Amino acid sequence: QMMNTIDYRVDVQLLTYLHEENALGCRFPIGLEEQIKQWTREDLIEFHDKWYFPANATLYVVGDFSSTEEVERLIEEKFSDIPPK
Repeated sequence: QMMNTIDYRVDVQLLTYLHEENALGCRFPIGLEEQIKQWTREDLIEFHDKWYFPANATLYVVGDFSSTEEVERLIEEKFSDIPPK
């Protein structure tokens, strides 16, 4: 159902452009609805533990910042307490 919206189609095109060098550009990250409905709680926990960690994340920073140093300071301030996996 969500795939029939203009927002979804634009998001897919944007992901394809931004991530043409990796798999994210070939598929929408969350999966198909019929797949999601089959997941158990244990499936979700296992998936999260395997794939959701700082070294496997992409952070986009958008805004009117005065300097790169300001952005780096903000990132450090917000994320430095997250332990590595």
